[in-house]
Amino acid sequence: MSSYAMLANALKVHDLIFNYRRGKLTKPDIAKKLEISEKQVTKAIDFLKVMGYPAQYDEANERWHYDWSPEKPLTILSNLTDKLLPRLKEFPESEFAVVLMLQHGLQMLKGTRLYGEAKQFIDLLNDDKLSMLRAQVSSMFTYQRRPAQLIDSECFADVACAIYERQQITFMYQKPEDSKPAARTVDPHHLVYSDEIWQLMGWDQMRNAVRTFSLTRMQRVRRTGVQCNPMRMGRAVIAEQLEHAFKMIGKGGKEPPHKVRLRFDPYASAMVREKLWHTSQEITPYPDGGSEVRFEVASLTEMERWVMSWCNHCEVLEPPELVERVRQSALAVLAKYQA
Repeated sequence: MSSYAMLANALKVHDLIFNYRRGKLTKPDIAKKLEISEKQVTKAIDFLKVMGYPAQYDEANERWHYDWSPEKPLTILSNLTDKLLPRLKEFPESEFAVVLMLQHGLQMLKGTRLYGEAKQFIDLLNDDKLSMLRAQVSSMFTYQRRPAQLIDSECFADVACAIYERQQITFMYQKPEDSKPAARTVDPHHLVYSDEIWQLMGWDQMRNAVRTFSLTRMQRVRRTGVQCNPMRMGRAVIAEQLEHAFKMIGKGGKEPPHKVRLRFDPYASAMVREKLWHTSQEITPYPDGGSEVRFEVASLTEMERWVMSWCNHCEVLEPPELVERVRQSALAVLAKYQA
């Protein structure tokens, strides 16, 4: 159990014992009320005793209570948090990385209405017991992010509200390959943050199928007042769509995923093996230090972009259509530089 969890349990157990007024309060009772294990309750009570809070068990009444002498002021109980502060300094620095990750994770919410509320929560943590360690720990870590996606806060709020209210929406959508935006009517069901991009997953009325839409390409979002059909896209459908998505594009209908085989040279293999790029990933090392990597993915478009990012360090072995797509892209790139 982490040090944070131990402190949190001790504070909750203390509060329950001190404020419980009638009825039995055994360890099983405490565990049930606080939704923790009896072992955690025991550790919390032991910790309280070490800190000078003598919790005692009354066999006759079957309850834990504080055994205070008459002259001991009960007001010191409100200072338990202050008494625990010095112990925070003894905790492993690695645990404070969690707080830093929360702070940096706020950046993905910038430009949305959620940012202010999330920031208030993080600031509350910083202003509480953890504030004195912020400077010490922040000097130990750097969290480098790719450029954040610029999101219109009104668009994000309108889409989120429509999902919550299960209302159909209309909007103008600008696809990269189109010269101008087109009107779309969608039953919005789910927001996904993937690869630094916020995406709406919903039922496209025109195509009569599940589609994803980047929020940065959506304009003039309006709710129609028509209720969505919640049975059309439940959690199972959403999970199925995302299962084979290399990044965000899921499979449409019942098409099986593409089986992709790639060969990486020794230089790239060292970096490829450092990450889990997809849940279907399988890697077979070659004697020369290279490797073969296999995926089962829904979109060859996403796979093509990823393969091209490795330049000449990656070779597509199959499927044939991906081989041809990468070949055509490579010829197009070469044509730009031949002059």
